[in-house]
Amino acid sequence: MLSYGGTAFAETTNVGARDKGVKQPSDVVSVDVKCPATASIHMPNNGAVLPRTWTQVGGGSVNQLGYEATSPDLIAINEEIYAAWAEKNEQNVSQIYVKKWNVSTQNWALVERQFSKRESL
Repeated sequence: MLSYGGTAFAETTNVGARDKGVKQPSDVVSVDVKCPATASIHMPNNGAVLPRTWTQVGGGSVNQLGYEATSPDLIAINEEIYAAWAEKNEQNVSQIYVKKWNVSTQNWALVERQFSKRESL
């Protein structure tokens, strides 16, 4: 769900991720996008199934250009957490961005790689 004047939320749950065959680290479940130009990642900090206490990780915005971020998603590959989203540049062209959570620095690092149209992630 996206809201252009307020807050937008997208959630990925462990159950949904397992249903899609994605190996998900424990309890990473939420990407929040606040329009027009901020995004943050939240994770439960107590490990309990319910109730959960949520903590923002990495501070501030994760989006790259400072423009409106849309279609946020989380995925875990080999125990590493990635956040992906679409964002339009100055020419109004949509681009896909991916950041990886760095446990040691407690911050998000941009994954930089060029993909061909036929290559899959």
